[in-house]
Amino acid sequence: MCGIFGVVGGSPDLARLEASARLLGHRGPDAAGWFTDAGVGFAHTRLSLLDPSPAGAQPFHDDEQRCVLVYNGEVYNFVVLRAALEGEGVRFRSHSDTEVVLYALKRWGPMEALRRLEGMFALAFFDRVTRELVLARDRFGIKPLLVAESADSLAFASEAKALQPWRELRANPYRLAAYLAGVPVPTSGAELFDGVRSLDPGSYLVIRPGTASVTVRFFEPAELLDSALERELAACSERALIDRAEELLSGSVDRMLVADARVGALCSGGIDSSLVMALAARRHKDLAIFHADVVGPSSERSAAEELARHLGLDLLHVSVRDEDFLEHMTSVLLHAEQPFDYHPNSVAFLLVSRLVRASGVKAVLSGEGADEAFLGYQYLVTEPVTRRLQRIRDGFLGLYRAIPRLPRLLDPHDEHVDEVAVQIPEQMQRVGARSPRRIVRAIQRVGSRVVRLALHAAEH
Repeated sequence: MCGIFGVVGGSPDLARLEASARLLGHRGPDAAGWFTDAGVGFAHTRLSLLDPSPAGAQPFHDDEQRCVLVYNGEVYNFVVLRAALEGEGVRFRSHSDTEVVLYALKRWGPMEALRRLEGMFALAFFDRVTRELVLARDRFGIKPLLVAESADSLAFASEAKALQPWRELRANPYRLAAYLAGVPVPTSGAELFDGVRSLDPGSYLVIRPGTASVTVRFFEPAELLDSALERELAACSERALIDRAEELLSGSVDRMLVADARVGALCSGGIDSSLVMALAARRHKDLAIFHADVVGPSSERSAAEELARHLGLDLLHVSVRDEDFLEHMTSVLLHAEQPFDYHPNSVAFLLVSRLVRASGVKAVLSGEGADEAFLGYQYLVTEPVTRRLQRIRDGFLGLYRAIPRLPRLLDPHDEHVDEVAVQIPEQMQRVGARSPRRIVRAIQRVGSRVVRLALHAAEH
């Protein structure tokens, strides 16, 4: 994890760039760097995973000193991309994936380069000749990238706090109201602070002198739906499917273990992290593994310890108790920069991350998001799996087809939103008894009304 910051417009000064870097220092404790040019300034704080030598430091320049890159993340297929670029005559001076990303953008352009990157990233790429700036974020928004744009300037950052030396941060009243109403924080769109937004996952922003910024999508979720692959897998035997899943998982874990620093894994004791840890242990016999023990009836420590014994690894753990949520929630909010109390894993994740850092480990693998794929929760297998997955797929397709028609102009001042807002308490009153099923149905009725109104607004 690194921290990136930049500003375009005005007269960026080194003192404020250094101040922004200090505010991002927890993201990159190993080194910090700055770049200034006419009307442009970058700052970077580094967590050194690949090529920790000064050759991999950022901001990173090409040999001609024409292009400069600040980058947060990791590209797992950088070895393959490097070989392709070397075949086109590029000569590399480091062993970092940062240099590969820079030359990919320089030679192939943002659309082709970003589509070829496999990993998680947020980046800014600047051409000193054309004065063009490209900001980009990975397909699923794993790495954060915030943008604050005004008539005469644009600033970007990994975290909103880095914007403080350049602008006043004030809470967006609508986002604050949404939080108080229990609406989860989005991974894209408006942030908690007024005038600050997240760059959409799977997109890049182009800023050229004298023109308005333009957002371009390089990835759409529908690309993940492959009818030919569906038919191919449907024809496979169960044994063949298991072998293929193991092959894909093993390859993914192997690519993510490539590092010039010590790496480890988080072990919750559940199916997801256990799979990842078992595969990682094949490659690293001294893998560092960590566990957050939520003390009480939900504790999974015994399962984590049993897996560690089976793999012959030493498990380090931190105990998490009820009072820790009261003591550390402010730290969670400081790092998340969003109301975050609805996430039950937040404090546990913070405390185990501190344990990881204190142990000298730079990065860890985890099973985040894998329970849904490997049916780690009991409620996922309460009905035939194929029926549930088919319904999820059909629902995803229907929603995806509707989204492009939803007008982005449905803001809190829109008359249609007011009409829907009136309906919400009416629908909830009709529920009567607080049955979860009936509440869900009421919400669904309101949601369908929102969609119909949105489509109506888009057509007229």
